[in-house]
Amino acid sequence: MLGAGNHAADDLIAAVATPPGPAARAVVRLCGAEIHSALAQLWRPAVFDTRSGVWEEGQREAEVALAAVARPMVLPGWAKIDAAGRCISCTLCYWPDTRSFTRMPLAEIHLLGSDPIVQALIEQACRHGARLARGGEFTLRAFLGGRIDLTQAEAVLGVIESRSARECEVALKQLAGGLSGPLLVIRESLLELLAEIEAGLDFADEEIDAIEDAILDQRLHQALEQTTSLLWKIKERDKTSTSGRVVLLGQPNAGKSSLFNCLTGGAALESPEPGTTRDYLARPLQLDGMQCELIDTAGVAGGDPDRVIPDANRAVDREAHAMTRVQSESASLKVLCLDVTASIGGQELEAVRLHRQAGGLVVMTKCDLATLPANAAELEMQVDVFTSSRTGAGLENLRILLRERLTTDSVVGQAVVSSTAARCRESVKAAADSVAEAIGLLQTGSGHELLAAEVRIALDALGEVSGAIYTDDMLDRIFSKFCIGK
Repeated sequence: MLGAGNHAADDLIAAVATPPGPAARAVVRLCGAEIHSALAQLWRPAVFDTRSGVWEEGQREAEVALAAVARPMVLPGWAKIDAAGRCISCTLCYWPDTRSFTRMPLAEIHLLGSDPIVQALIEQACRHGARLARGGEFTLRAFLGGRIDLTQAEAVLGVIESRSARECEVALKQLAGGLSGPLLVIRESLLELLAEIEAGLDFADEEIDAIEDAILDQRLHQALEQTTSLLWKIKERDKTSTSGRVVLLGQPNAGKSSLFNCLTGGAALESPEPGTTRDYLARPLQLDGMQCELIDTAGVAGGDPDRVIPDANRAVDREAHAMTRVQSESASLKVLCLDVTASIGGQELEAVRLHRQAGGLVVMTKCDLATLPANAAELEMQVDVFTSSRTGAGLENLRILLRERLTTDSVVGQAVVSSTAARCRESVKAAADSVAEAIGLLQTGSGHELLAAEVRIALDALGEVSGAIYTDDMLDRIFSKFCIGK
């Protein structure tokens, strides 16, 4: 467990900070108050004569070189890999003071990316006073040291786990303070407001101008607007993945499964018989550095999953229809597939118009089989891209269109990492509710004591988001998801 009370906050920890496997370089990271004495055992400066074979003879040189480091510095040298004093060339990145990521003395030893050599160095570090770090312990120390808040700590994990350029961008923005900044503004505003309210209460009998109700109402409404905006961002991020879910819709045998297979390399069952797909299939779809989830669904009459199925239909049809509706409701982007060989009447054409007005895409399939129907001119105006799964025509244009739409749509405009959204939603909602309650109390003429109590509740809730207020259990839940070395 990683709670602040479970380990000494300054004992020496060590971990491999790079993935296992052959590589040009690997990184072993150490952090703790006793790092200087450990490095004096593990490292030698570049001037050390490795031919002597006596590792201990270079300890004085190492201690002098390390003692001379007054600011973060890169030092070439040698790293010890066994008790006999065998060593390997390395680069030591050394932060001797509080200017490191953890705000504690920290070092990184960069060496050849060979698993046996890296593990040998870790063993030597443990022989000389270090213990193996637990998952997320370096980031935890950065949080406990005040270098980052909890939202930024979660952003570190978001960067590590990002599956697309867009997810990485969202996490990097949060790491840079994209969520901490708005939180700080709201908390500072409420803290200042609380101080003014309590000053009026504490010195009611003295000649101190208490804050006017009109100004108090204005500032509370401003705080409510800011908190509500933050809550909206969190809810949007929690509602769907950053990269989005693209759902293929359409009538039975409209070419959805063939299109799905061509785009994702999937194995959806293709058949000229309508109604072959009864369940839904999902696969990741790469769109030039961005990943989304593509969903193939069962065909529904008219292509509209909200259309009611007659009772005479088989139970399996109703179940498939219900599954398609569920997927449609959770879609980030809906793609309506139209079969070029099928006749499209006025009712179907109107459904296509409504689909596009709602923000969906319209794709014409099987364009290698036939020409457009009689109402081609009117229909063509509603089609975004013409495709053929057999020849591949239009597929690249469809990929480009999907990426553009997912990039510009609100679903990818999020500013919050998913783990932060899941953790913070209720806290931010509680803060917004308390501010709203304070506004209601003010408007009904209640005493400022009650207003102050609601503002304190809002501050505590926001403090849980940033980590100004935390428990060991909360830290355990957050940092237990991290990998070792981060």
